[in-house]
Amino acid sequence: MKIGTLLARRRSTRLLKDATERELEERISAAETFAGYCVWAIVFGLVIDVTIAIWPLLPSYDRWASAGASALIALGVYFELHFSNFGSKAHAELRRRTEEQLAEAWTMADKAETRAWRADEMAREAMGIPHWRDYR
Repeated sequence: MKIGTLLARRRSTRLLKDATERELEERISAAETFAGYCVWAIVFGLVIDVTIAIWPLLPSYDRWASAGASALIALGVYFELHFSNFGSKAHAELRRRTEEQLAEAWTMADKAETRAWRADEMAREAMGIPHWRDYR
């Protein structure tokens, strides 16, 4: 998934609700990938900052290089949080869907168990086998 697509869809929760599970997984993967790139931008900015502190350049380069490194760190932190938040929303939607499916499965299993219990009782009555309550 391209970064433009990810940025364009970041705020639309309706698009998350309409997305298929595969699309949600792709969005989560893309968000994690871009968050990883942002971490590397932060590391690169810190390396530049430390390098400037160890080997000072000309005063004018020092100031701009330090400002550029700080800006790179700030942008890296911002976008890492942004992509992590987007991935978190997609995770939440995927978890919500899974919990809905699980609740539906439990309901169906409960109904099937009730039907099986009733069918067993009817079969016992038809064959004349006493019910467990009759053994008391």
